[in-house]
Amino acid sequence: MKTLRIEKPFALIAVILFALFVATATLTQADDSVMAVKGTIVSVDPNSGEVAVIDDAGKTFMLKAGPDNDLKTIQKGDAVTIEYDKSNVIQSIHMQE
Repeated sequence: MKTLRIEKPFALIAVILFALFVATATLTQADDSVMAVKGTIVSVDPNSGEVAVIDDAGKTFMLKAGPDNDLKTIQKGDAVTIEYDKSNVIQSIHMQE
């Protein structure tokens, strides 16, 4: 009986650690998600790094340039596809043709 009492806590701890690992892995994957908007640049502010883009449905997205984004290459009226993260930070900007 002493063996069962010792093994049960270890098994319980192992199950709890596994559940925490799975939950953490799932949350990490959700945080790394990248969204995209295809639309037209409404405004660009190189000083603040803010970009406003409107999609075909008329929804406006306010996004913030990331450290690798050069806002000098885009201007109002440009057709673009912008990839951004959950914090609305731009990951990439692609000009549409």
